Amino acid sequence: MFVAQYIVARRDIIEKHGFGFIAAQLCHASVAPVSNQLRVNFSQAAAALLDDDTRAWLNGTFVKYVYEVHDLPGLLGLTQRLDADGIKYASIIESKIGELTCIGLKPYNKGRVAPYFRSMKLLGG
Repeated sequence: MFVAQYIVARRDIIEKHGFGFIAAQLCHASVAPVSNQLRVNFSQAAAALLDDDTRAWLNGTFVKYVYEVHDLPGLLGLTQRLDADGIKYASIIESKIGELTCIGLKPYNKGRVAPYFRSMKLLGG
């Protein structure tokens, strides 16, 4: 069985607000169907397994910031800093090219992780 998620974006929004804006909206579109199911079907026992930040984020508005790095060494440098400080993230390796393309941090209190991104540029910004 092959399972896929399909996500559709409006071109006029991209042209009006830029790619960074729509990238965050696409992230919302990807996470929302799963999180909606979790909110409806999640037991209290399962919810207790989540850390406080993730639980608050899941029950909130899914705030996302999308930043860019210039290249793979830039992304690897960031992951090294995050690893050194115990910041949890998921690495996304695109199967067709077999390379790390992006990372996604688990939800954190903004004050905890914002310093890692201060010198970075918002995607499309």
